Amino acid sequence: MRLINTKKIKLKTYITVSKFAYKYLGFYIWPKRLINRKFSYEDYYPSGLCVNLGGGPYFSRDGWINADFIKNFSTLDNRVECDISKCLDELPFKDVQAYYLSHTLEHFSIHDAKKLLLSLRASLKQGGTLRIIVPDADLVIDRCKNNDIEYFRPLFSYFKYINPDQISNLDILFHLLCKPRCRIQHLSTSIGENYNSEWTDILHHKNSSILDKLNNHSFKQDINGSLHLSAYNSSLLIDLLNEAGFSQIYRSSFMQSRFPPLREAPIFDGTHPWLSLYVEAVK
Repeated sequence: MRLINTKKIKLKTYITVSKFAYKYLGFYIWPKRLINRKFSYEDYYPSGLCVNLGGGPYFSRDGWINADFIKNFSTLDNRVECDISKCLDELPFKDVQAYYLSHTLEHFSIHDAKKLLLSLRASLKQGGTLRIIVPDADLVIDRCKNNDIEYFRPLFSYFKYINPDQISNLDILFHLLCKPRCRIQHLSTSIGENYNSEWTDILHHKNSSILDKLNNHSFKQDINGSLHLSAYNSSLLIDLLNEAGFSQIYRSSFMQSRFPPLREAPIFDGTHPWLSLYVEAVK
Protein backbone atom coordinates (compact mmCIF):
# COMPACT_ATOMS: atom_id res chain seq x y z
CA MET A 1 0.00 0.00 0.00
CA ARG A 2 2.84 2.32 0.87
CA LEU A 3 4.54 1.56 -2.46
CA ILE A 4 1.35 2.39 -4.37
CA ASN A 5 0.96 5.69 -2.54
CA THR A 6 4.57 6.57 -3.34
CA LYS A 7 3.96 5.93 -7.04
CA LYS A 8 0.86 8.08 -6.95
CA ILE A 9 2.76 10.89 -5.27
CA LYS A 10 5.54 10.68 -7.86
CA LEU A 11 3.02 10.71 -10.68
CA LYS A 12 1.13 13.71 -9.29
CA THR A 13 4.41 15.52 -8.71
CA TYR A 14 5.51 14.83 -12.29
CA ILE A 15 2.20 16.07 -13.70
CA THR A 16 2.28 19.22 -11.56
CA VAL A 17 5.87 20.05 -12.48
CA SER A 18 5.20 19.36 -16.16
CA LYS A 19 2.18 21.65 -16.22
CA PHE A 20 4.15 24.37 -14.47
CA ALA A 21 7.09 23.98 -16.86
CA TYR A 22 4.99 24.16 -20.01
CA LYS A 23 2.95 27.06 -18.69
CA TYR A 24 5.85 29.25 -17.62
CA LEU A 25 8.83 27.82 -19.52
CA GLY A 26 7.21 26.46 -22.67
CA PHE A 27 8.11 29.65 -24.52
CA TYR A 28 11.75 28.62 -24.21
CA ILE A 29 11.30 24.85 -24.45
CA TRP A 30 9.29 24.82 -27.67
CA PRO A 31 12.12 25.78 -30.10
CA LYS A 32 14.21 22.82 -29.00
CA ARG A 33 11.38 20.42 -29.80
CA LEU A 34 11.17 21.65 -33.38
CA ILE A 35 14.72 20.83 -34.42
CA ASN A 36 17.50 18.34 -33.91
CA ARG A 37 19.08 18.77 -30.49
CA LYS A 38 22.50 19.16 -32.08
CA PHE A 39 21.32 22.14 -34.16
CA SER A 40 22.37 25.60 -33.01
CA TYR A 41 21.15 28.92 -34.36
CA GLU A 42 24.37 30.42 -33.06
CA ASP A 43 26.12 29.11 -36.17
CA TYR A 44 23.89 31.34 -38.28
CA TYR A 45 24.50 34.58 -36.43
CA PRO A 46 26.39 37.25 -38.40
CA SER A 47 28.87 39.68 -36.92
CA GLY A 48 26.58 42.63 -37.75
CA LEU A 49 24.17 44.47 -35.48
CA CYS A 50 20.65 43.00 -35.12
CA VAL A 51 17.84 45.12 -33.66
CA ASN A 52 14.35 44.22 -32.44
CA LEU A 53 12.58 47.57 -32.73
CA GLY A 54 9.70 47.73 -30.26
CA GLY A 55 10.59 44.39 -28.70
CA GLY A 56 8.76 45.00 -25.43
CA PRO A 57 9.81 44.06 -21.88
CA TYR A 58 10.01 40.27 -22.33
CA PHE A 59 12.21 39.91 -25.39
CA SER A 60 15.81 38.87 -24.74
CA ARG A 61 18.16 37.11 -27.13
CA ASP A 62 21.94 37.11 -27.28
CA GLY A 63 23.07 38.82 -30.45
CA TRP A 64 20.12 41.22 -30.53
CA ILE A 65 19.50 44.75 -29.28
CA ASN A 66 16.01 45.22 -27.85
CA ALA A 67 14.96 48.85 -28.45
CA ASP A 68 11.77 50.22 -26.92
CA PHE A 69 10.47 53.39 -25.27
CA ILE A 70 9.12 51.71 -22.15
CA LYS A 71 9.65 53.86 -19.07
CA ASN A 72 12.79 52.92 -17.12
CA PHE A 73 13.72 50.40 -19.82
CA SER A 74 16.87 48.71 -18.53
CA THR A 75 20.17 49.15 -20.36
CA LEU A 76 21.09 45.65 -19.21
CA ASP A 77 20.66 42.53 -21.35
CA ASN A 78 21.22 44.48 -24.57
CA ARG A 79 18.24 46.75 -23.98
CA VAL A 80 18.24 50.29 -25.33
CA GLU A 81 15.66 52.93 -24.47
CA CYS A 82 14.45 54.34 -27.77
CA ASP A 83 11.28 56.33 -28.51
CA ILE A 84 10.85 55.55 -32.19
CA SER A 85 8.29 58.33 -32.63
CA LYS A 86 11.02 60.88 -31.85
CA CYS A 87 13.57 59.52 -34.33
CA LEU A 88 11.45 58.65 -37.35
CA ASP A 89 13.72 60.65 -39.65
CA GLU A 90 16.96 59.11 -38.37
CA LEU A 91 17.24 56.05 -36.18
CA PRO A 92 20.11 55.82 -33.65
CA PHE A 93 21.47 52.61 -35.20
CA LYS A 94 23.93 52.35 -38.09
CA ASP A 95 25.02 49.53 -40.42
CA VAL A 96 22.35 47.18 -39.07
CA GLN A 97 22.41 43.60 -40.35
CA ALA A 98 18.76 42.88 -39.52
CA TYR A 99 15.72 44.69 -38.15
CA TYR A 100 12.77 42.84 -36.65
CA LEU A 101 9.47 44.68 -36.13
CA SER A 102 6.80 42.43 -34.67
CA HIS A 103 3.42 44.16 -34.24
CA THR A 104 5.12 47.54 -34.09
CA LEU A 105 4.45 49.28 -37.41
CA GLU A 106 0.68 49.37 -36.91
CA HIS A 107 1.20 51.66 -33.89
CA PHE A 108 2.16 54.49 -36.25
CA SER A 109 -0.01 56.38 -38.70
CA ILE A 110 0.56 55.63 -42.37
CA HIS A 111 2.36 58.97 -42.72
CA ASP A 112 4.77 58.18 -39.89
CA ALA A 113 5.15 54.57 -41.02
CA LYS A 114 6.42 55.78 -44.40
CA LYS A 115 9.06 57.91 -42.69
CA LEU A 116 10.07 55.01 -40.45
CA LEU A 117 10.51 52.66 -43.41
CA LEU A 118 12.83 55.20 -45.08
CA SER A 119 14.90 55.45 -41.90
CA LEU A 120 15.04 51.67 -41.52
CA ARG A 121 16.43 51.31 -45.02
CA ALA A 122 18.94 54.12 -44.48
CA SER A 123 20.35 52.52 -41.32
CA LEU A 124 20.60 48.99 -42.78
CA LYS A 125 23.88 47.85 -44.29
CA GLN A 126 23.79 46.78 -47.91
CA GLY A 127 22.12 43.37 -48.08
CA GLY A 128 20.56 43.84 -44.63
CA THR A 129 17.15 42.34 -43.87
CA LEU A 130 13.98 43.93 -42.52
CA ARG A 131 11.21 41.62 -41.25
CA ILE A 132 7.83 43.19 -40.49
CA ILE A 133 4.88 41.49 -38.81
CA VAL A 134 1.51 43.22 -38.54
CA PRO A 135 -2.12 42.17 -38.24
CA ASP A 136 -3.19 40.78 -41.61
CA ALA A 137 -5.90 43.24 -42.65
CA ASP A 138 -7.24 41.00 -45.43
CA LEU A 139 -7.67 38.12 -42.99
CA VAL A 140 -9.31 40.34 -40.36
CA ILE A 141 -11.65 41.99 -42.87
CA ASP A 142 -12.66 38.69 -44.48
CA ARG A 143 -13.44 37.09 -41.11
CA CYS A 144 -15.47 40.16 -40.11
CA LYS A 145 -17.34 40.14 -43.42
CA ASN A 146 -18.36 36.55 -42.64
CA ASN A 147 -19.34 37.47 -39.06
CA ASP A 148 -16.85 34.90 -37.80
CA ILE A 149 -16.50 36.52 -34.38
CA GLU A 150 -15.56 33.21 -32.76
CA TYR A 151 -12.27 33.23 -34.71
CA PHE A 152 -11.14 36.16 -32.57
CA ARG A 153 -12.03 34.63 -29.20
CA PRO A 154 -8.38 34.80 -27.99
CA LEU A 155 -8.78 38.59 -28.08
CA PHE A 156 -11.99 38.77 -26.09
CA SER A 157 -10.12 39.50 -22.87
CA TYR A 158 -9.21 42.93 -24.31
CA PHE A 159 -12.91 43.86 -24.26
CA LYS A 160 -13.10 44.24 -20.50
CA TYR A 161 -16.30 46.26 -20.34
CA ILE A 162 -18.55 44.22 -22.59
CA ASN A 163 -20.00 40.72 -22.57
CA PRO A 164 -18.51 38.39 -25.20
CA ASP A 165 -21.88 37.88 -26.88
CA GLN A 166 -22.13 41.64 -27.43
CA ILE A 167 -18.86 41.97 -29.35
CA SER A 168 -19.58 42.88 -32.97
CA ASN A 169 -17.60 42.43 -36.16
CA LEU A 170 -16.98 46.21 -36.24
CA ASP A 171 -15.60 46.06 -32.69
CA ILE A 172 -13.07 43.48 -33.86
CA LEU A 173 -12.27 45.34 -37.07
CA PHE A 174 -11.55 48.62 -35.34
CA HIS A 175 -9.77 47.07 -32.36
CA LEU A 176 -7.21 45.43 -34.66
CA LEU A 177 -6.98 47.89 -37.54
CA CYS A 178 -7.86 51.34 -36.18
CA LYS A 179 -8.32 51.24 -32.45
CA PRO A 180 -9.35 54.90 -31.85
CA ARG A 181 -12.51 54.20 -33.87
CA CYS A 182 -13.52 51.31 -31.59
CA ARG A 183 -16.44 52.09 -29.26
CA ILE A 184 -14.81 49.95 -26.55
CA GLN A 185 -11.81 52.29 -26.62
CA HIS A 186 -14.18 55.07 -25.57
CA LEU A 187 -15.96 52.90 -22.98
CA SER A 188 -19.14 52.93 -25.03
CA THR A 189 -20.49 49.46 -24.36
CA SER A 190 -24.19 49.74 -25.09
CA ILE A 191 -25.16 47.04 -27.55
CA GLY A 192 -27.87 49.35 -28.88
CA GLU A 193 -25.39 52.06 -29.74
CA ASN A 194 -24.38 51.89 -33.38
CA TYR A 195 -21.27 53.23 -35.02
CA ASN A 196 -21.63 56.27 -37.25
CA SER A 197 -23.68 55.58 -40.34
CA GLU A 198 -20.60 55.94 -42.55
CA TRP A 199 -19.22 52.73 -41.01
CA THR A 200 -22.28 50.50 -40.83
CA ASP A 201 -21.93 49.27 -44.42
CA ILE A 202 -18.14 49.40 -44.68
CA LEU A 203 -17.80 45.61 -44.82
CA HIS A 204 -19.68 45.58 -48.12
CA HIS A 205 -16.78 47.40 -49.79
CA LYS A 206 -13.60 46.01 -51.34
CA ASN A 207 -10.77 45.37 -48.91
CA SER A 208 -8.54 48.01 -50.53
CA SER A 209 -11.17 50.74 -50.12
CA ILE A 210 -11.77 49.66 -46.51
CA LEU A 211 -8.05 50.05 -45.82
CA ASP A 212 -7.99 53.49 -47.42
CA LYS A 213 -10.88 54.58 -45.23
CA LEU A 214 -9.39 53.10 -42.05
CA ASN A 215 -6.01 54.74 -42.64
CA ASN A 216 -7.46 58.16 -43.49
CA HIS A 217 -7.45 59.88 -40.09
CA SER A 218 -5.55 62.25 -37.82
CA PHE A 219 -5.61 60.24 -34.60
CA LYS A 220 -2.66 60.54 -32.23
CA GLN A 221 -0.98 57.78 -30.26
CA ASP A 222 -1.65 57.55 -26.52
CA ILE A 223 1.08 57.87 -23.90
CA ASN A 224 1.47 54.09 -23.67
CA GLY A 225 1.79 53.57 -27.42
CA SER A 226 -1.03 51.02 -27.29
CA LEU A 227 -3.23 52.16 -30.19
CA HIS A 228 -3.27 50.56 -33.63
CA LEU A 229 -3.23 53.52 -36.01
CA SER A 230 -2.60 51.86 -39.38
CA ALA A 231 -3.66 48.71 -41.20
CA TYR A 232 -1.93 46.67 -43.90
CA ASN A 233 -2.51 43.89 -46.32
CA SER A 234 0.40 42.43 -48.27
CA SER A 235 -0.16 44.66 -51.31
CA LEU A 236 -0.12 47.90 -49.33
CA LEU A 237 2.91 46.96 -47.23
CA ILE A 238 4.89 45.79 -50.27
CA ASP A 239 4.01 49.03 -52.09
CA LEU A 240 5.27 51.11 -49.14
CA LEU A 241 8.52 49.13 -48.99
CA ASN A 242 8.96 49.69 -52.73
CA GLU A 243 8.47 53.42 -52.19
CA ALA A 244 11.11 53.31 -49.45
CA GLY A 245 13.62 51.93 -51.97
CA PHE A 246 14.18 48.33 -50.86
CA SER A 247 15.60 46.10 -53.59
CA GLN A 248 14.01 42.75 -52.66
CA ILE A 249 10.53 42.59 -51.16
CA TYR A 250 8.48 39.46 -50.62
CA ARG A 251 5.68 38.07 -48.55
CA SER A 252 6.92 35.59 -45.98
CA SER A 253 5.19 33.26 -43.52
CA PHE A 254 5.44 32.06 -39.95
CA MET A 255 8.95 30.69 -39.28
CA GLN A 256 9.96 31.14 -42.95
CA SER A 257 12.31 34.11 -42.79
CA ARG A 258 15.17 34.06 -45.29
CA PHE A 259 17.37 35.41 -42.49
CA PRO A 260 18.06 32.18 -40.54
CA PRO A 261 18.20 33.59 -36.97
CA LEU A 262 14.63 34.85 -37.39
CA ARG A 263 13.37 31.30 -37.81
CA GLU A 264 13.94 30.63 -34.10
CA ALA A 265 10.28 30.59 -33.06
CA PRO A 266 8.65 31.46 -30.75
CA ILE A 267 11.43 33.85 -29.74
CA PHE A 268 10.61 35.36 -33.12
CA ASP A 269 7.21 35.15 -34.86
CA GLY A 270 5.58 34.05 -31.60
CA THR A 271 3.00 36.85 -31.32
CA HIS A 272 -0.47 36.05 -32.72
CA PRO A 273 0.68 34.01 -35.74
CA TRP A 274 -2.96 33.09 -36.36
CA LEU A 275 -3.79 36.65 -37.47
CA SER A 276 -0.41 37.97 -38.66
CA LEU A 277 1.01 39.08 -41.97
CA TYR A 278 4.75 38.53 -42.57
CA VAL A 279 6.69 40.61 -45.10
CA GLU A 280 10.46 40.93 -45.58
CA ALA A 281 12.64 43.35 -47.50
CA VAL A 282 16.34 43.49 -48.29
CA LYS A 283 18.37 46.65 -48.89
